[in-house]
Amino acid sequence: MTSLRPIQVLLLLLLLTPFSCAPPSAKEACTALGMRYGFIQKERKAGDYTLFTLEKEGKGKRLHVYIEGDGHAYLSTGIPSHDPTPLAPQGLWLALHDPTNYHVCYLARPGQFVNQACDAAAWTYGRMSKAIIASYNTVINSLMREKGATELVLVGFSGGGGICALLAAMRSDVIFLGTCAGNLSIETWASMQNLDPLWDSLDPISFAAALSNLPQRHYIAGKDTVIPAQCIKEFCQKTGHPESCITIQGFQHTGPWHKVWKYSYTNTPPVSHSPGQTQSPRLQKAHRSNLRGT
Repeated sequence: MTSLRPIQVLLLLLLLTPFSCAPPSAKEACTALGMRYGFIQKERKAGDYTLFTLEKEGKGKRLHVYIEGDGHAYLSTGIPSHDPTPLAPQGLWLALHDPTNYHVCYLARPGQFVNQACDAAAWTYGRMSKAIIASYNTVINSLMREKGATELVLVGFSGGGGICALLAAMRSDVIFLGTCAGNLSIETWASMQNLDPLWDSLDPISFAAALSNLPQRHYIAGKDTVIPAQCIKEFCQKTGHPESCITIQGFQHTGPWHKVWKYSYTNTPPVSHSPGQTQSPRLQKAHRSNLRGT
């Protein structure tokens, strides 16, 4: 049997050890900031995960959901962080600056802004796992029911953009998909950045063809050293909408995206569906084939 090197043993122990995540100060600061913009803070349990949310009541039948990036996932290369709470929460600022009168919800990622034991796999190799995507679907279904919403807009930053793309491919109530510096091709990203693959995660680009009829917009940071532009451009090509990729010259990975994001979401109805339906008949075949073997 091949013996493990000390660094490999350390990494394995870190991944298997439940971490106590965000300190109260981070949660309190985020909650206070949200209150200034009319949001209330909640924690929503879904499966094995508890997601920190900031929610603002609006009008109409539409819900705008903004999903955070990967946050402070690693202490250094290969060493997971004890607390993935973002240092520069771009998804949060996108949500807070939504100027519409619709319902708005900010969704953090597993382990962010919550005080509980967390599994580091949720923000490392399994950050887009089937279980995590299912937890987001569960939370969004609850939000849609509570708000009486039938239309869903999904916008995500960085890894949150990848989660939004996966959710959009699996749901029938999404009317718009938006990403800022989104990780939309995790295999290309890992290869270009010389990183270990996210082996327990779904790859958004594998679902791109299912999004060909969905209005969407994907912003690329012209000076991004975290998510290479190729990861986003490949995804846009696969959706059949290369024009949906827009490069913001001079921007780094962290934007600030709310200063350039256009909060206009095309209100083109998706195929007919029942409220709360998570999978449209139109996408079932594509979804099953992409999940097969993963």
